[in-house]
Amino acid sequence: MTSPTFPVRSMGMMILLLAGQFTAPHFAWLSDLSSRNGSHVKGSLEMYGGASKDSTIIELELKGDRPRSLRAWSVGRGTCSAPSQETLGKRVSYPALRIASNGTVKIEARLAVVLPDSGDFFVGVYESAAAKSRLLACGNLYLED
Repeated sequence: MTSPTFPVRSMGMMILLLAGQFTAPHFAWLSDLSSRNGSHVKGSLEMYGGASKDSTIIELELKGDRPRSLRAWSVGRGTCSAPSQETLGKRVSYPALRIASNGTVKIEARLAVVLPDSGDFFVGVYESAAAKSRLLACGNLYLED
């Protein structure tokens, strides 16, 4: 009598192969923000997938801003030179930036959207939610594998 090891091994290999298809991608979007419109604000951003497939985490760090300012920010589709009005996720997902007494801020936002794997995106930091026409810093996002 022959042993049923071949079908069992094949089944195990199939399960391992299928499990690999559902693994979240391991990549991140990065950006270096540069000053705009006479400001001195600079910074960096990292955007990556959260714990579930439909969540995205954004970490933003800025320096060189006016102490104790309150700023608005968001990630949008397009580029700094050709922005669209479409924000990635809901605008309410982007908490206001409260600049510390040393002109810096570090913040994390959690979006209920799937991490994009392609496209053009930028991050903009604005004077305020009411003055989104005054861009203080901007950076185009790029993929890092």
